Amino acid sequence: MGCASSLVKRADDNKTEITTKHNQIAFNLRETRIIQEEQVDIYLDDEYDQIDDEWMYWSGNFEVVELKGEWKDGFSAGGCRNDLESFATNPQFLLSIGRLEEHCNSVETPLPEKNVHNKITVSICLEQSGKKPLAHVAYFIYMTDKEERLSAEYFLVVPPEGDTGAFVNWRQIRHEFRLSPGLYVIVPATFKPNTVRPFCLTVQSVPPLALKPLTKSSQLF
Repeated sequence: MGCASSLVKRADDNKTEITTKHNQIAFNLRETRIIQEEQVDIYLDDEYDQIDDEWMYWSGNFEVVELKGEWKDGFSAGGCRNDLESFATNPQFLLSIGRLEEHCNSVETPLPEKNVHNKITVSICLEQSGKKPLAHVAYFIYMTDKEERLSAEYFLVVPPEGDTGAFVNWRQIRHEFRLSPGLYVIVPATFKPNTVRPFCLTVQSVPPLALKPLTKSSQLF
């Protein structure tokens, strides 16, 4: 889904003065934010409070990794991509699929090249925990080449490799994707910011498979 975005600079009411050896400079503090000029994400009211675990019993050699997370008010409940600055504060998880030597073809390649003949089936499930009313949720998958959190600027210019579509108030949302071997960042999100909920993220694929949270202390891309 395409979108138009812009960088908006807002002047602060307070002026700051810096005294140098020769003169005094006064300037306005400015805050730069990425503002979407049109709506990117939408939500659908289609509540479904059921859990299906049959998908976890694939035949063959598959590995399952499960991590718990939480959208915390004022910290990691960033909401949808209609505000990318806020969206970037959501929990982010680093997913590694395939063998490490397959991730990059050369050190000069900024991102792994996609090989349509070497795709891996990956099943990703986001499940809301707790007894609160179901929130509208979704998740997004971005390719990366660094084990770091992604920034709003990254989300502005790099489209996701996959997503779950419109935000829905389901207990559990699960999709299967065909992804090239490499590193990916999964971003689970609620539609509205500051929506506090615990959740569980489960990934199933052929080994080797690794999933870990990216903390706020990680350097932004």
